[in-house]
Amino acid sequence: VLNVFGGIIGAVPIDKSAGASTRAQVHAAAVDTNGAPMLFFPEGWDTNGRCLLRFNRFVFSVGVPVVPVALSAAVVGLPLVPGMLGSNLVRELCWLFFAPMTSWTVTVGSTLVRDNGESPEAFAQRAQHAVGELNGAVPSGWTDRDALKLRRGLMARD
Repeated sequence: VLNVFGGIIGAVPIDKSAGASTRAQVHAAAVDTNGAPMLFFPEGWDTNGRCLLRFNRFVFSVGVPVVPVALSAAVVGLPLVPGMLGSNLVRELCWLFFAPMTSWTVTVGSTLVRDNGESPEAFAQRAQHAVGELNGAVPSGWTDRDALKLRRGLMARD
């Protein structure tokens, strides 16, 4: 879904594993956009909205200001939350195509700038806490890899 959305808005996918060369490209792109926003999903995975996965430090190492944004979705009138761990493709498609109305909430926080001497990890953690304050989610130390491992284990039980 995010790839389709990204294509519509002209977003360029970033390979976080590419390291320093990609970081330099992202920094150059940020400078070239004359302040236009760039969109990153530092959790790397969707959650149920009650907790936040540990933010990937990549975007926080680029050297550009960050605006924390909390994006939440809910199906109006039904106790469904999209993207739940343990969900499967059929459930996700039912949510996407058969939900009577989906309510999206976007909450934007204040711009964060990396402090002198602050590591990318510390900056990422500070941003994670800022997003948590926006939507009441609790920051966790779980990674997107942990979420994937859990999801695979839950799907194997189905």
